Amino acid sequence: MLERMWPGGGAKRVVWKVFLDQLFAAPATISVFYVGLSVLEGRQDPFEDWREKFWTSYKTGVVYWSTMQAVNFSLVPPVARTVFVGGITLIWTVFLCHLRQQRGKAHTDVSSD
Repeated sequence: MLERMWPGGGAKRVVWKVFLDQLFAAPATISVFYVGLSVLEGRQDPFEDWREKFWTSYKTGVVYWSTMQAVNFSLVPPVARTVFVGGITLIWTVFLCHLRQQRGKAHTDVSSD
């Protein structure tokens, strides 16, 4: 969508697209990931993981996605961008899954009771 709204790859345009991506897409997708999976798992509080891990995920994502999207918008030809983003999204999803599996202080082991 960003490429259609602001085609081209000059430095100013790339910075603008990366900024908009981090401002709107990043919080939305991270939120959908944590809340959506919690709902699908039937957790009592679907926002628990989101509250515990959103900011860590967002800060990490700002660094990761800003770098990857800058490469994407400036070096990757438009015809190959979907494949490139698919690959870096796989890496990002593995990171989020790993982070989600890390248990915070709010989680307890029910088998030890």
